[in-house]
Order: sequence, then C-alpha cells, then structure tokens
Amino acid sequence: MSEIVPVGDPLRPHLALRGNVYYYYNAERLGERAGATKHTLGTRVREEAEELYDERYGSHAPPLPTGRRVKCRSAFAAWSENPLGKRDPATVDKHVTTWNVWIAPILDGVVVADVTPKKVIQVLDRARTVKSKKTGKLLSPAMHRQVYKTMSVFFNWCASEPQCYRTDNPVAFIGDYRPPQPAITRIENEQLLSRGELDAIVLKLDDGRGDPVNIYKHQVIAQLSAAIGTRISETLALRLDSVELEDGKTGVIHIDWQLRRQKQRNQDDPTTWLKPTKGARGTIGDGKRTIALNPFAERVLRAYLERGKREGWLNEERNRWDLLFPNSLGKPMVANQVGTRISKAAEAAGIERRIVSHYFRHTYASTLVMGGLGLEDVAEQLGHAPEMTRKRYAHIESREERNDKVAGAGWQ
Repeated sequence: MSEIVPVGDPLRPHLALRGNVYYYYNAERLGERAGATKHTLGTRVREEAEELYDERYGSHAPPLPTGRRVKCRSAFAAWSENPLGKRDPATVDKHVTTWNVWIAPILDGVVVADVTPKKVIQVLDRARTVKSKKTGKLLSPAMHRQVYKTMSVFFNWCASEPQCYRTDNPVAFIGDYRPPQPAITRIENEQLLSRGELDAIVLKLDDGRGDPVNIYKHQVIAQLSAAIGTRISETLALRLDSVELEDGKTGVIHIDWQLRRQKQRNQDDPTTWLKPTKGARGTIGDGKRTIALNPFAERVLRAYLERGKREGWLNEERNRWDLLFPNSLGKPMVANQVGTRISKAAEAAGIERRIVSHYFRHTYASTLVMGGLGLEDVAEQLGHAPEMTRKRYAHIESREERNDKVAGAGWQ
C-alpha cells in the first residue's frame, strides 16, 4: 500500500495524498490511537478535497503538529533575521529593542501558539505602569504604542507561517486596550529661536578638535538647516548634485535622502550610508521634495562651494562620493555628533533653555506661517502631511498678535 504524503497546504495542514486519493491525516495523533485521525476524503480532485476538508474539519480541526510548539524567544529571533516585507533596518532595530526591554520578560518563555489576548494586555499594562530603567520615567504614549506595534508586527508574521507558529494574531482581539495614536504636539515658544540666538549658536560652534575647516562645515550645516528647514540627517545626506545654482535663476536643492544612523551603516560601503527621506509619521520615501533657496541660503552655499573647491576638500580626490558635507576622510559626518555640538554651542552662547538641532526646523516653519504662507505649502516645504502641519503650526497662524521673537527670525 502506498504511503500517505501531506500536500503542504498551510491552510489545511492535515490534507494528504495516498496514491491519487486525498485524505485527512494527522500524523501526531495517529501514533496514539492507530487509525483515529486518518480518514479518506474519497476524491482524486484537489478542489473537491479542499471543499470536503473545510466542510468536515475547517472550524473544528485539531491543533497543528508539535512543530508549532515554538517559544516566542526563538520565533522573534527568526523574525528579526527575516522580517515580513521590506523594513528599514532602523525600524527593525527599534522593534528588537522594544521586545527585549518591554515584551521579553513576559512572553519570551511562552509558546507562540499559547499567547492569548490576556497575555498581550499584560504586556501593555506592564509598559504603562513600570518606569524605564534608563530614564526613571513612565513610557510616553508614543513609546507605549510602540510596544503594541512591535507585538502586532511580530504576531502578524507568525500568522503568515501557520504551519510553524499560529493561525491568528492575538493583538487583534484586545479591543479597547489598544493604545491610541499619540497626539501630534503643537510647537511652543521654547522650541523657537530668535535671529540673535541663531547667530550666537553659529558663532559658538566647535568640532571638538579646533579644525577651522570642520568648524566652518558645522556652521554652514547649521545655517542651511535653519534657512531651508531640513532635518540634520537630511542636510548631511546632501550630495553636490543635490544643489542647482545658476546665474540669473533662483537656486534649488533636492531633498531625496537622509543619513542612516552610524551603527546601521558600513563606513566603507557607500550603499549603506543613505536611505530615502521619511515623510509624515515615519513613512519612508514620501518626504522627497525640491526647495527653492532663499537669498541667504544661496549666498551661504555659493561661498561654501567656492571655498571647498579652492581648498580642495570638495574635489574628487578628497571627496570620492560627491558628498556636500564630507568629513576629513571624505565620508559622511555623524548626525548625533553634529546635533550634540549645536546643543553645546547654544549653552556656550548663554541660552538658558535646552536647544536641539530640530528647533531650527520648527523656527523655519513658524517663520513661513507667520510670513503668510499657507499651511499646505508649508507642509510641502517640510515633507509633512498637511494634517500634521496644521496640528503643529495652526495656532501660530491664528494668533491675533504675532510673536515678535519668530517674525522675521529665519535667515533670509
């Protein structure tokens, strides 16, 4: 008699063939009681066999074989090596960190198929009530939702491999326990800089080594980021061909890329340095835009390009990859280091509140709004969704008295 062979249908794990006839066949239970889980479906036609299988066993099929008794620890390790879909490495790293800190203490030793909505809620409750060891504070609403997203992504992947893990996503059944989307916070005065503060920060910028060329690069990076509203990671990812400057025409700059974090790139492999610039709420690639340069930005860039070519640090032999802001080795700078130097320069300039480089971007956007530019046009300049821009900046537009600190603060 011929052998019974499973057909490998993940939706019908016990569908099998003996010769040309289809069977329901559960090899796990067959050893316990011979013949108890081996039933002929009485047909040689695959479509008919599937219909009979679904009719007889679809909603009452016994558990899948023991291959599904995989613990969450092992399954998550497999997911992190091969996540479902095209995921940015930074996103995967964020999920891995979230899992290790907030989810692993509860789910690591649990079999994937045994995770219930109640277990998911237990993880979310822990994330809501336990303080972070790193900061000593409770998680922000955004980070609490990140815990939810990590579990949702992981169990969706598990459900895509039902023969190995499970057939559904328990996160989908937690109802009102699902954390809400964090509110978009509006920009406040403390996050905006006056023209005097911007100038003072630039004058105090230092590269930590006293290299005049490197200090000059940092100054131009700060000026350009504030003058056109780019993120520091976008400014550092600019290439020489990103800039179009022609006599008699308004210059433009193309924002297509942003710099990956240092730990996500190989300094000797240029293909790992950049990623498509993000749009609203972290979406990848839809933040691409072309920005017209204002007179100040154009003057700064022309002077920078002329000096760089005159002194040789923008020439091909010292800048093989045509970066606009290469370091002394011709490779990308590190965004976090530049941001830290801007914060230290603000402190050295006597600015009492804490300043971060992203405040340049907020100041630029606020200046546009108070100058009368519509919010949809501001959103286009920033690479934001219009709704996000409205929530962040509409209160500035509607003020009866304009903020003297911001009006005209940008470098024009």
